[in-house]
Formats: sequence, structure tokens, C-alpha cells
Amino acid sequence: MEQISFRRNDVIFRQGDPADCMYAVRSGAVAVVLDCGGPDETKLTGLRAGQYLGEMGLLDSAPRSATAVSLSDDTVLERIAESDFQAFFDENPELLLSMLQ
Repeated sequence: MEQISFRRNDVIFRQGDPADCMYAVRSGAVAVVLDCGGPDETKLTGLRAGQYLGEMGLLDSAPRSATAVSLSDDTVLERIAESDFQAFFDENPELLLSMLQ
């Protein structure tokens, strides 16, 4: 797993991208947005430290259903690659249950 830093308005991933990882928010904030930049842009949720994003694409093997954008200059995410996905949840089974709910 690697940590990646983002600045305000950096795109983390785009709607339609292949889902090859998920992220844990370590600091800062992230918006999850449908139709980012379009006339029908809709913010679905905001995420902060301790929350996760991108897991649905790994669970259902589908492309990204929304775009994720950093909301602050100090956003740090931990990237959890698809190859590490199983091991991550083996070590943290309670997180998988909470995500599925």
C-alpha cells in the first residue's frame, strides 16, 4: 500500500475509469461526484479521514461509477491495490461488513 498526496481539485479517479484499487482517506477531504464538470454535476458525498472510497468497483468488477476529487490541499490517501484487497480485509474484516451495509 502506498500513500499519495493530492492538492485541492485534483481528480483521484474519473467516472468510467477501470477500478483497480480503493483508497483510505488519511487526511484532508474528498468529494464523490456524478457527471463531474457537466451541467448535471451532482455531489454524492464528502469523505474525511478514516473513510474509504473506490471499494465498490473492486467488489462488483465494474468501472468507476463516479468521479472522486480532492477538496483540500492536504489530502493524503492510502492506495489499496486490487492485489492487496483480500489481504486488507482478512486483516480488517469489520471494515468489509461496514462497507457492505
